[in-house]
Amino acid sequence: MEKQQQNWHPITMLPMMSTMITGQLQEAKAQYENLLKAQSKPYV
Repeated sequence: MEKQQQNWHPITMLPMMSTMITGQLQEAKAQYENLLKAQSKPYV
């Protein structure tokens, strides 16, 4: 397996990356809530 080359970004990109990660976390939590609701309705 080949080693992938690292893709470096400047430190000024940290706020943007933080925003992206926060957005992904919020979406994952929303999806988790939907899955918990659907757990009691396996026929749907």
